[in-house]
Amino acid sequence: MFLDCAPAYFEYLSKAFFHGLPTVLCKIVGVYQIGYHNRVTGKRSMEQVAVMQDIFYGRKIGKIFDLKGSSRGRYVNVHKGDDDSSTVGGTPMGGSDGGQFFNSEHDSDEGRDTGTSGASDRKSEIDTVLLDENFLEFTNGRPLPLTDRAKAIFHMSILNDTLFLSIINIIDYR
Repeated sequence: MFLDCAPAYFEYLSKAFFHGLPTVLCKIVGVYQIGYHNRVTGKRSMEQVAVMQDIFYGRKIGKIFDLKGSSRGRYVNVHKGDDDSSTVGGTPMGGSDGGQFFNSEHDSDEGRDTGTSGASDRKSEIDTVLLDENFLEFTNGRPLPLTDRAKAIFHMSILNDTLFLSIINIIDYR
């Protein structure tokens, strides 16, 4: 499916980059097809993999929220374990492909070696992937504080991206 819209996607992102247009779309840097063969069973398989920009690189993440815009079944009970790390049903969680919240007090690179910021380093920083209702609880139902400029850029990004995705028939907002 991505390969069908890839030319339009890369054209859109290059226009955004070269003309300074705001976007919040993830940056896909490569698409690969990986084939493998199990010599014991004789089964052959093919997988398609998209490689995306690591938006967490060089950042210390305080909380991650996987936001879908719904409240139905969108709450994670967070329990404090014996080692004082948050767990979900006793299992630490880390990573998400959904929405993120960067806690400004944790966004600084001060005192942090960003040259070795790998996935294993980040996994220990992330307690639990939280959901929509957790986000509302975290913000007490209040909007996130954004400067007027940040709000305008974010709003323009959403308008640009939804228009583009609508034009290539990925989403339908009517």
